[in-house]
Amino acid sequence: MNSLTQAQILEELEQAIATSHPENPDDAYTTNDLTKMLGLSPGAVRSRLQILFEAGRLEAVRVTRINIAGISQPRIAYRILPAQLEEE
Repeated sequence: MNSLTQAQILEELEQAIATSHPENPDDAYTTNDLTKMLGLSPGAVRSRLQILFEAGRLEAVRVTRINIAGISQPRIAYRILPAQLEEE
């Protein structure tokens, strides 16, 4: 992956979320959700998420998703956090 900045990654994610209109009441997205929205490989999505996580801009949460067999299963999903103001 080329060296994307945190701002570029956030813009890419926010644009994908805004244009895909996923039904997502918990405002959190699994790696699979993001892979589909961004059209990227799971590895590329995880690399972007890692950058945001290390910057304190990502929260990992548990959500429930329905699998292909119609069974509800817990999954790890990610929520984008607002930028923190630097304290003086």
